[in-house]
Amino acid sequence: VVEVHTAAGEWVEPGNKMFRLVSTRRLKAEGFVSAAEAARGIEGRPVTVTLEEMGAKVSGKIVFVSPEIDPINKQVRVWAEVDNPDGVLRPGQTVEMEISGASKS
Repeated sequence: VVEVHTAAGEWVEPGNKMFRLVSTRRLKAEGFVSAAEAARGIEGRPVTVTLEEMGAKVSGKIVFVSPEIDPINKQVRVWAEVDNPDGVLRPGQTVEMEISGASKS
């Protein structure tokens, strides 16, 4: 629980937020790859996500490749889901993601 919006015993309207939960067991890493790399069919490829400051590494796979290409830099947004059972990564950290068989992003 990272936020509590109500106090014990307080009346809550249906649909109102009471609290906010954050799970860190599985995280989403976002990055960008070149459109040429994305065209090679990278969805489902394994990834390694590294937190440089701690030397921690976790594994996952690409689960989303955007159909849109940024017209300015010719890059495509990708998402990977990574398992984080030991809690070494935290939401919002900057990491390096390496896609197996692709260039680093």
